[in-house]
Parts: sequence; structure tokens; C-alpha cells
Amino acid sequence: MSRDDPQAPLRGFQPRHEFFVGIDSDGCAFDTMEIKHKECFIPNIIKHWGLQAVSKYAREAAEFVNLYSKWRGINRFPALLMVFDLLADRGEVQRRGVKMPEVPSLRKWVETESKLGNPALEAAAESTRDAVFERTLAWSEAVNAAVAATRGQYIAYQGEVIKAFYSAENGSPTRSATGYPYIQAVDDPVSFGRERPSATFC
Repeated sequence: MSRDDPQAPLRGFQPRHEFFVGIDSDGCAFDTMEIKHKECFIPNIIKHWGLQAVSKYAREAAEFVNLYSKWRGINRFPALLMVFDLLADRGEVQRRGVKMPEVPSLRKWVETESKLGNPALEAAAESTRDAVFERTLAWSEAVNAAVAATRGQYIAYQGEVIKAFYSAENGSPTRSATGYPYIQAVDDPVSFGRERPSATFC
């Protein structure tokens, strides 16, 4: 596979069966969704949409929508609207007097646009000069820039890239992995006291 054209194998793929089974590596083969949303998406939601006064609740809402609910993996634009709606209904946010952004044009665009991505949003922003579109595009581009800034970063042990295991539920404490000295048991306060349904690594 060429680094210059990583899509070439798929374009040249010749079907041998009536069906195709594909695995989305982001969040399935690799546990990348957690860090992507927690470090790239959510901080930029708070920054670009002025949610600093309710940042704790914004983080909880965004993590729920994008990571811990049936909507995990949803497109970023409807996910953003869901975060706004969850926050608007939350009592702690209401008591702080924080109003969610009014984004009617974005809601209509999400409902009617078939290609929910930056190119379509940029075209809509250029043709309408809509402030909501421009603000949304600025947020989305900042997210992409934050993700791109991690390119080339990896964790190594004694000069070799580590095997980063992923488990949806660890229990507390976690368990060490035989043969991998960098995987050591640690306390996991979030999981403390919960049953450990599985102790296997993925």
C-alpha cells in the first residue's frame, strides 16, 4: 500500500462475494475515539461555542453522545446539535443562566444536506454568508487541526511502539498484562466497586 495513495487497494479491489465485511478502525480496531473526542472535539466545542461557564456539563453531554450512547460514531454536526439540546434541558445549566446557541440554519442544513462534511458546509457558508455556518466551520476546522497536530505521535517502550490494549470495562484495579511490562495494574476510580464483566484484552 502506497503512503501517497492509501485508497488505491480499495479502488482496485475485485469482489469475490456478494457481500463485504468492513471494520471501522476508529474506535473498533484502535481505541482512538476516546482521545479524539476528549482532547480535540470537546475542548473546541467549549471554546468556539462559549460554553466555559458550563464546561463540566458540556464535557459530560458530548462524551455521552459521541462515546457512551447508541449514537457513538454519529456525524459531528448532528452530534453537536444533540449536545446543545441535552445541555439546554439540563437543570444545572439552566440555573446558571447559560443559553445554548441559536442555530436554526445549522439544524435545517443537517436535515437537508446529504453530505455532512466541511466541503458542503464551506460551500453553504460562502453562498449564504450565514454567521452560524461560519462559526460551525471554524469549530470543525479547529477540530481537524487538533487531530492533525497529533500526527506522528506514538508511545514507545525501549524503542518499540507499544501494543496498546483496549477494554471497554476494566474494573478496579485494572490488571497487568503478562509479557508486556508497560501494562501495569492501576486504580480505576471510575470503575471502583463495579462488577468486572470481562477481564480480557482486545
